[in-house]
Amino acid sequence: MVISDYYSSLEIKQKSEFIKKVIETCGFSYPTFMTKMRKGSWSKLEREAIERIIKEDKHADTD
Repeated sequence: MVISDYYSSLEIKQKSEFIKKVIETCGFSYPTFMTKMRKGSWSKLEREAIERIIKEDKHADTD
């Protein structure tokens, strides 16, 4: 899954929660998050961590 596609599919409140989780997990600032989101410039480890967050969020939605 492309991270930006997932992010675009979220509602405003969900986007805020997603951003918070990613920032806490990856340890970068909000402006860095937005730059990486716009450019799609995630490192391999960042991408793996974010995909894990997405998987957990999708699993939580089905519960």
